[in-house]
Amino acid sequence: MNQISSLLKFTECFGLNIKLVNNKAIYESYFVEKGVDVEAFKRLMIKNDMDEYTFILLAYFDEIYFAPKVEESIIKYKVKSELTEQKRKHEIELTQSLLFLLSNNNGDCTSVTFQKSRNNLTISNQLISKSIIDCLIHEFKCNGYNKVNLTYDEAKLMMATNSEWAKGLFCENNFGSDEEPNIVEVEFTEAIDDFANSTTKEVEVELDFLTTKFEILTQNGKKKGAKIKKSRIASLCEDLSFLKRIDRYLLKDEIEYLENVKLTNNDCRFLHDCLVFFNIIEDKSNTLTKSLPENYIRGLLKQKKQDEYEDDINISKNLRINYLRTNKTV
Repeated sequence: MNQISSLLKFTECFGLNIKLVNNKAIYESYFVEKGVDVEAFKRLMIKNDMDEYTFILLAYFDEIYFAPKVEESIIKYKVKSELTEQKRKHEIELTQSLLFLLSNNNGDCTSVTFQKSRNNLTISNQLISKSIIDCLIHEFKCNGYNKVNLTYDEAKLMMATNSEWAKGLFCENNFGSDEEPNIVEVEFTEAIDDFANSTTKEVEVELDFLTTKFEILTQNGKKKGAKIKKSRIASLCEDLSFLKRIDRYLLKDEIEYLENVKLTNNDCRFLHDCLVFFNIIEDKSNTLTKSLPENYIRGLLKQKKQDEYEDDINISKNLRINYLRTNKTV
């Protein structure tokens, strides 16, 4: 019986076209030069009996998951986190100030009052008022508060302009059967959405934009992209969980689908530690909460929203992995 290659198991668990994953020999020095603690990652993989995927996963995060930030060291890459309370307050107050100052003919007829203890000074000079507004707009832009995510169409257009990003524009789907395949190249909507949600553009600082932004900032203190980001992490977590369980699945013919293989606490801790290593989530084992790493992972997977499109992907993925078990391939 032939042994299934590590690369094939990985691409099936992650639902990737095998051509999109670098299957060439990548030397350890390549990642060391990019600042990755390869020895630490190797220890993590060996501890969890996952060492056969060490450099495949390093290549995946470097070339696919963190694209288009591929030129940066993946160990330095930070997934956009929610603003700290101090910075969020700064953004809210700056947005609110500009919204007020620009709401009357872009600052015309505006006076500014400075208060110091019991003393105050009011300035009505429009040149001074305009200078203050210009400084606030400059501060707003310097902090990147005028940046928004790309739309789906904008992301698709930008990806098409780069030979590496363009690889993620399309994927192959089999609309036939294994016996009579009908391979069709279709738009890879998930990859395009991911690109759109991780890439920004600058917009003009004007009233409509400030009004919308202020509503988002003051809505339960959360940024608009938080839910999308968490959904992406949950999808990654699910793919990693498939990879962690696939060998057990391949050895147990009585289990119909990979997702039916029990996910153990050790499996969940591996997923947690892997996400922490790549700075995708905070280390839950070091927080003073009742949420253990394994509980956090289980909660993340449980809350994963499954729409019709994602259900179709999971069905297709399960069938392809099942096919691996009955057709062992090197």
